[in-house]
Amino acid sequence: MRGGRSRVKWLKRLLGVRHKTAAEVIANLRQKGARIGEDVRIYSPNNTIIDSTCAYLLTIGDHVCITDGVKILTHDFSWSVLKDFAPEGDAPGAILGCQAPVEIGSHVFIGCNTNLVSPVTVGDGAFIAAAIRPLVPRSRRFTTWMAVFPR
Repeated sequence: MRGGRSRVKWLKRLLGVRHKTAAEVIANLRQKGARIGEDVRIYSPNNTIIDSTCAYLLTIGDHVCITDGVKILTHDFSWSVLKDFAPEGDAPGAILGCQAPVEIGSHVFIGCNTNLVSPVTVGDGAFIAAAIRPLVPRSRRFTTWMAVFPR
């Protein structure tokens, strides 16, 4: 066994760790209440985070491509600052109302390392890129690191 990678692979095999498939991820989300259409592709399910804690707030349309490193969250973790200070009647540690729907339309492409944090709606035919291509037309100006282009 040479190198760190072969040791990690050997250790994973020993411990029984296996990779998730896109079909397993989608089936798990549907089981937890997510509405997911047909022909949804998750290209790298082990490097993609799709929130399953509030899966009932997630809607993904038909023919959607989700690429490597995408994060889709139906909550924003802002509650973690206040979770020990629950209002009267709520249990300490309860999520304090920060969940919201994430809706992704049909025929959507979500590019590498894109973060979709609730509340968000991505319309039909949208193309989301986490980087801008080298050639940007003169009439277009982008002030953020992310650009959304209609297909």
